[in-house]
Amino acid sequence: MAKLIWFSDLHFKSNGLEVDHDPRVRLDAVIEYVGAHHSDAQACVISGDMVEDASPKIYADLATRLKRLPCRVLPMVGNHDERSLFRAVLPLP
Repeated sequence: MAKLIWFSDLHFKSNGLEVDHDPRVRLDAVIEYVGAHHSDAQACVISGDMVEDASPKIYADLATRLKRLPCRVLPMVGNHDERSLFRAVLPLP
């Protein structure tokens, strides 16, 4: 049986808070947890709203963080995402 990790609605930002939390701190904690406890997962599915406000810099910052995951990343576009930027920076399933 394959082990999958699933994240949803990251609403990642390169700086600032999103609804009173720091999305960078939250994502870093999740990545560390997956690395420590689920490094045997075959893939990490991330559904919708990868970023809060789409820009090349934000997608690049997010992609740099996601490369730290110990498994393949399968991101999906959400309504906050800009499809062309998403496809240019993030890995396609």
